[in-house]
Amino acid sequence: MNYKFIDQLTCEQKIKLLSSQIGTVFFYKDNTISNSPRWYFFVGYQKNSFFFVLPQKNVTRRLLARNETRKNLKTLLIVNETDYPELSLESVFDCNTIIERDREWLISICENSNFRIKTKCPCKLLNNIVKKIYNSNLISPKIKEIIKKCNSSGT
Repeated sequence: MNYKFIDQLTCEQKIKLLSSQIGTVFFYKDNTISNSPRWYFFVGYQKNSFFFVLPQKNVTRRLLARNETRKNLKTLLIVNETDYPELSLESVFDCNTIIERDREWLISICENSNFRIKTKCPCKLLNNIVKKIYNSNLISPKIKEIIKKCNSSGT
C-alpha cells in the first residue's frame, strides 16, 4: 500500500477509501484518550453506520472477563504479528463488542488526530473475526446480518 499517497488524500477521500473494502484497517492516536493508537478493523456498514472490531493488548484480562480459556475460545480471537504483521504484540479481539461509528465521526478523527489507514486485514483473519461475531450472544441478529451481507458480497 502506498502510504505516502494515502497521507496526501483529504479526510473525505480517506474515509471513502477506508469504506471501499471490508477488512480495511485504520488507527488513530488521540492524546486526550491515550498515548497508544487505537486500531479499528472494518467489518461492515449500512447507510451511514460503520462497524468495527478493536484488538486489545491485555489478553489475560479479556479471557477472564469473558470466562474463556486459550483452549476454548468461543468469541475471543487471539492474534499476533503472524496473523496481522502490523500488530507488534499479542492482542485479542473481543467479538462480543462491535463499535458503531458514523461518517461524521470518522471525518472528525481524521481531521483532529493522527489518523492512518494501514495494511488490509488478511482474508483468513477477517473470516475468523466474522465467525467469532456469529458465536456471540451479545451481538444483535440485525448487526450479524449486516456483517454477513457485507462479508459475503466481497465489498
